[in-house]
Amino acid sequence: MLVDFNNWISSISNSRVHAEQDSHVKANINEIKEKGNIAFKNKEYKEALIFYDQAITMVKGCKNLTREAAIVLTNRSIVHSNLHSVTAALEDAEEAVMCDQTWMEGHWRRGQVLRQKKLFRESFSAFLEGYWKGDGTVSEKLNILVEAVASFSNITGFVCYRGFENRTNCTVYLIFRYFES
Repeated sequence: MLVDFNNWISSISNSRVHAEQDSHVKANINEIKEKGNIAFKNKEYKEALIFYDQAITMVKGCKNLTREAAIVLTNRSIVHSNLHSVTAALEDAEEAVMCDQTWMEGHWRRGQVLRQKKLFRESFSAFLEGYWKGDGTVSEKLNILVEAVASFSNITGFVCYRGFENRTNCTVYLIFRYFES
C-alpha cells in the first residue's frame, strides 16, 4: 500500500508541475500573441504572422491550452486572409476548430474563408456547426446565424418559393425548416 501512496503523491506533484509549466507557457503565448495583435492592428501582417507562428510553436504539445491554440490559429487565419493566402487561412481556421470545437470564432472564421472561396454550402455548414457547438453569447450565436443566412442565400441552384418578397426572406424560411427536420 505504501507504494501506491507514493505513486499517488508523485502523480499529484507531477500534475502541479505541469500546471505551473502550462501557466508559464500560457503567459508567454499571450505576450507573443499580443505582439502579433499589435502588429496586425498596425497592418504589419508579415510581422504579425511571425509572432503568431512563434505562439503556435509554443502551444503545440500543451494539452491544457487548446483554447489558446484555437485563438492564435484564428488570428493567424485572419492574417493569411489579409495576405491573400486563402488556402493557408482555411487550414488555420480548420485547425482552430479541431483544437477547440467550442471556440465559436474558429467556426466563424472557417465559414468566412469558405465563403471567400465561394464554397457556400460548406460555409453555411461551418456557420451552423459554430451555432450548435460554439459557446458564444446569444448575440454571437445570432451573428453566426446571420452569416449562415448570407452563405445560404448564395448557394447556386437555390429555388425560392413564391410568396416571398425576396431571396433573404426565403432563405430564413428554409433555414427554419432545416432546423425543424
